[in-house]
Amino acid sequence: MSAEEKEGHATTSTVPPAAVGSLRRLKETESTWQKRLEDARSRGETKIKYAQAARDRALADARRVAEEIRSSRLREARAQAEVEARKIVEEAKVEVGRLGSFGARELEDRLDEILSAVFADLRPNTPRVTSEPAKAPASGAKATVAVPAR
Repeated sequence: MSAEEKEGHATTSTVPPAAVGSLRRLKETESTWQKRLEDARSRGETKIKYAQAARDRALADARRVAEEIRSSRLREARAQAEVEARKIVEEAKVEVGRLGSFGARELEDRLDEILSAVFADLRPNTPRVTSEPAKAPASGAKATVAVPAR
């Protein structure tokens, strides 16, 4: 011991016993809270992992349902297109039957009229071609005939 300690004087490096107890309690409290924080962080990470897994399952389910709906709509559209195609073919057969009394030249002359009649429902903005002859302009210029776009 130093001469000062022998005389009963405390040095600056000496810590009173009450302070040591307080430091121990502070360290224990700090360790307790550190453990609580680590546990809370771990629980939070676990919850996030479960939420992400639930999200992934929900997305997979939504994609599966969307694909089923898309496939169903596609089947319905194909069936509807098939019905429309059959309807067009039947209309064409009726029209051919109606025009059957004409010769080949008359049918060729009325081809635009036939096609216009058959495809009118598919192109609603296309005017129907009729068998009316084009009127010649009064000035002697050449007459023009409008042909629908295909």
